[in-house]
Amino acid sequence: MLNRYTHHALLFDDQQIAKALTRPALWKIPDDFATARRTLNTAVPVVLEDSPISRVIRQMARTACGLPANPEKKNGFSLFRPFAKPLREATETS
Repeated sequence: MLNRYTHHALLFDDQQIAKALTRPALWKIPDDFATARRTLNTAVPVVLEDSPISRVIRQMARTACGLPANPEKKNGFSLFRPFAKPLREATETS
């Protein structure tokens, strides 16, 4: 895993990283200092934000649990969808 990964700022490419690690880097957590700082200052878990960092962390967690990295989006009709609380509201009220 590469933390604070910025492809255009690196002095070396993916092949050199793989050679140094003796395997390819499976995960690249992007460098998003603004989101990291905001979540730290507000005490909001980074995974509750919709940011590049949170998307990669969610993909990692799903993969670790044996689930597909990107969940399938359901486009079907649901009677309960208008009444569902967003994840952030549900965690703030409990």
